[in-house]
Amino acid sequence: MFILARIVGISIYVIAIFGFTNLIRYIKKEQLILALILFWGTLCCIAFAYEPHFTSDLYRIRIYARDFAQQTYQEFWDSIINQTTPLASTPAAMIYYRLLGRLKEEGWVAAVTCACVFLLIFNIVYDTYKRGATKYAVAAGLFIFFTGDIFITTIATIRSYLACTFVAFCIYREIIRHKFNIINIVLYVLAALFHAQGIILILLRVIFFVLFQKNSVRNKVLGLTIVIILGTLLFPLYRNILNNSLETMGGYLLDSNAYGYLWEIIICFLQLIIQMMIYITIKKNNIKINKEYLKFSGLLILISIVSFIQFAFMQRFSFFCAVIVLPNTIIALDKINIKMKNNIILIAIISLVITCTRGYLCSLKFW
Repeated sequence: MFILARIVGISIYVIAIFGFTNLIRYIKKEQLILALILFWGTLCCIAFAYEPHFTSDLYRIRIYARDFAQQTYQEFWDSIINQTTPLASTPAAMIYYRLLGRLKEEGWVAAVTCACVFLLIFNIVYDTYKRGATKYAVAAGLFIFFTGDIFITTIATIRSYLACTFVAFCIYREIIRHKFNIINIVLYVLAALFHAQGIILILLRVIFFVLFQKNSVRNKVLGLTIVIILGTLLFPLYRNILNNSLETMGGYLLDSNAYGYLWEIIICFLQLIIQMMIYITIKKNNIKINKEYLKFSGLLILISIVSFIQFAFMQRFSFFCAVIVLPNTIIALDKINIKMKNNIILIAIISLVITCTRGYLCSLKFW
């Protein structure tokens, strides 16, 4: 079904990936940011033009966006307060869909999501480059990242991938840039209110900060105290939202008949192998990388292995892990030997082939 349309869509996406990653290798250093902006803009255009099949999550989300936009403000607010809509547990997503629905053109739902997610990811990539990575490593790291089946799931499922990206960006800012300010707070709140996955990842971040991150006892106690105070103040307001989110999360984990897709499991497994190879190589060769960030990456890889017991959680956590590990991959690719590089690229190419022939990317079409 739609064979020609899908061949065209997939081909344009693959050409964009190969084209821009190769462009990055050969441009001047000062032109890298321009190449990343063009790459980002191209992905957003592809997302805008994407025409989902009626079985796609995005097709359903477009209906939500249109319906929310047509409601009066009072009707919309009452649906959140009274929990009369399936999305009431994620009010930030409801507001997001309502705003996009008011733009009338349905393509904005996927395009704006694509813009938000990859703007933050490319920000991490560019910051890694400024810290000493080469253009080759940036190009190869981005190629490996995009060989995972991340594009369609990002612009089609939306809520969980926005939540994952917000938390990943905050963690990078805190550990690598040593920045924690209002931006982090806003993104953490949005992540928690976009999807239950955001709550899980924030809890994971707090646990890592308290138990594993090198901080003075004073800072750890202060950080934990702030979390407890904020949690106590916000819990009465968000109690229903939190309960619904936890019920949803429990449903995912306990449902033995939950949806699963073998080829997506294989793709995630191949990406996990690459992440493990990068991590082991960094440890073995003592490659200079922020130790706390590497420790957190290792923790995520372990959780990723466990996450394979449940498809929905595995898929989202694999994306989160890929974003966190991306800076490590870029830095490591400058240091490892050619044989290891070739093995990693080979696995990435196999992942891309499966993504294009059996993954969710197969649904990419423009008519």
